[in-house]
Amino acid sequence: MKKWMLLMVAALLSASAMADEVTLIGLLGAKAMLRINGKQQILAVGQEAGGVKLLRLDANSASVQVGKQSRTLQLGEGYVTVSASQGDGAGSIVVAADEGGHFYVDLKVNGQAQRGLIDTGASNLSMSQVMADQLHIDYQKGRQTAAKTANGLAKVWVVTVPRVDINNLALFSVEVAVIESAGLDTILVGSSVLNRFQMKRDNGVLTLIRK
Repeated sequence: MKKWMLLMVAALLSASAMADEVTLIGLLGAKAMLRINGKQQILAVGQEAGGVKLLRLDANSASVQVGKQSRTLQLGEGYVTVSASQGDGAGSIVVAADEGGHFYVDLKVNGQAQRGLIDTGASNLSMSQVMADQLHIDYQKGRQTAAKTANGLAKVWVVTVPRVDINNLALFSVEVAVIESAGLDTILVGSSVLNRFQMKRDNGVLTLIRK
């Protein structure tokens, strides 16, 4: 009985190790600065912390291993390792329209709760630079582009966030657009989230069914 209990504990620990959030936030000479499950760690090649091992360093990237999975991360890039039995999984979200006919959902990014507006015209989960700073998104090392706004062209950073929760459903590796503008005071929930769902709208009710 005791041996069976130990095996069960080991299995649970192994499963939890397969869902680590890892982001490369800096390179310090021969070491990498990583955010692992929300905690900052500095590792040299061969060192391990929080179940994450640093395998290799390059000029602008680092290779890490979590369990049996390995991946090369660019500066500012993050991901969540998931086992075959995990992932986005099934689920649905039902949202009623507000008085203005808009649909809002609850979001959680980096452990912080926010509200998001469903916007089928937005390409990504989009937010202002101010909001991204509040959510501790390391966007400035992301891919740069530009977008038209009411005030003209604005700089945009596109970065992958390891995990976003929408109404308590977990989505992994979500592309986020951060806009250099203080005018956007609401997070827009665009295609990088919505393309993971089938959308049905009926009498002021929006249903999102995960694909």
